Amino acid sequence: MKVYISADMEGICGISSEEDVNPSSPRFNRALTLMEREVSWVCNILFERGVKDILINDAHWNMSNLRVENLPKGVRLISGSPKPLSMMEGIQEGFDFAIFLGYHSSSSKLYGHLAHTYSSKTVKEIRINGKTTSETDINILLASYFGVPVGIISGDKRLFEELENFDGEFVITKEGISYSSALLYHPEDVFVKYEDAIRKVLSKNLKAKPLPEGFSVEIEFRNIKMADLASIDPSVKRVDAYTLRFDENDFIGAFRRLRVLITLASSF
Repeated sequence: MKVYISADMEGICGISSEEDVNPSSPRFNRALTLMEREVSWVCNILFERGVKDILINDAHWNMSNLRVENLPKGVRLISGSPKPLSMMEGIQEGFDFAIFLGYHSSSSKLYGHLAHTYSSKTVKEIRINGKTTSETDINILLASYFGVPVGIISGDKRLFEELENFDGEFVITKEGISYSSALLYHPEDVFVKYEDAIRKVLSKNLKAKPLPEGFSVEIEFRNIKMADLASIDPSVKRVDAYTLRFDENDFIGAFRRLRVLITLASSF
């Protein structure tokens, strides 16, 4: 059995502030230790349950945070950036299921803890086919593109409330009080939740989420000048001062154009 893990940091058990998740902060090393511990917990449980192959993609910040020597023997780690599929680099056909570990809610979620959507500096909101979309939603679509179901998602309670029609298991690691405060759960209690979630998901007949036939994508930027810069792309339509829209039939194409527009806008 093969499992893919996309590991972010904001939703990790014990993380409580922006200083925790910023590599330039003196608090970051402690937060990284917490992240490595949680990733290791999950991998060890999977190995104990008979999983033979685990691929981890570091999906936080510059995506070169996790230290492979601090992870369980036998895992493989994708590290560094840029990556063509960003938070989902390495996903492909053949994985039995994916795990999104340490995730967070979208930039538009009220009281979402450390909430953002791909770029906290640049993006106010992303909508796909009219629906406000989080990183989690986007990454589920990327997994589905390759026929891989998402079996487990972990993160704060606001993300759990935001998800729709998710038939896997969710592990709540904390409860967001505001953007920069949270009610934290004890790590040992979260560890038990992971054990239960993995036991349940291994007994399920998971199926990848069906993809829509097409994708109408809107990006609302935080600054008018960001929208000005991104509108250099001749394939997009300016919806209003802050928002651009484009249509795409293929989701990988949509995802890559989305990243290009965000990158253009972030150069402001």
